[in-house]
Amino acid sequence: MSSEKEYKQCRFCCEDIVNESMLCRFCLKEQRKYWLIRDNWFSLVPLAAFFSLFIYISGWFAPNFSNYVEDLTTQQVNVVELNENEYAVVFSINNDSDKKWHDLTYQLIGSNNNDEVIFTKEGEDFMWLIQPNSHAFLTIKMSGKPSNTSWKLLIRNLESS
Repeated sequence: MSSEKEYKQCRFCCEDIVNESMLCRFCLKEQRKYWLIRDNWFSLVPLAAFFSLFIYISGWFAPNFSNYVEDLTTQQVNVVELNENEYAVVFSINNDSDKKWHDLTYQLIGSNNNDEVIFTKEGEDFMWLIQPNSHAFLTIKMSGKPSNTSWKLLIRNLESS
């Protein structure tokens, strides 16, 4: 068995140090090239947890609304006069999917008896939420009310958790 030690140069001060050294005895700098110690795989656990949390928060695997459009149906419930020139249209939205949806982007379309579009309004409601296999109401306020108007609500986009 040989008692000779192999040497390497310090990466910082270029002095000769023992190959297995993790710290230079001259400049006291750490000799590892990476923060990860080769034999310590447990140091990967915090990194894996961080990336898992990042992917979850970023929504990379969140369901795409376009795949669930058929599972959400809308129906006009009521038109309410709030004051002299302000009205609200109330819709019931049924969610037949197993997903919880929020952050609604919509288009409200008003048409007359001849099915001519006489009013449109685009909007979003980031406080709106619907649970899986349930229904929720959406109230859309507007100024003025065209007479003899039927209302249709088109859901443009929803986000899922």
